[in-house]
Amino acid sequence: MFLTETECERIAKRTADIVLAELRRDIHRSPNGNLMIEVVEVNTLPVSLRGGVAHD
Repeated sequence: MFLTETECERIAKRTADIVLAELRRDIHRSPNGNLMIEVVEVNTLPVSLRGGVAHD
């Protein structure tokens, strides 16, 4: 199955809308006025895929 350019654009826009809505839901102001972002998922890729150093 192949998608047309219009279908790809529609899917990309819908995906962006979903991500933006989730980001807005996870941003809060602390009592002192600072922005806080709630982290609900942590990247758990193996070190070899991240290119970093393991800290186990």
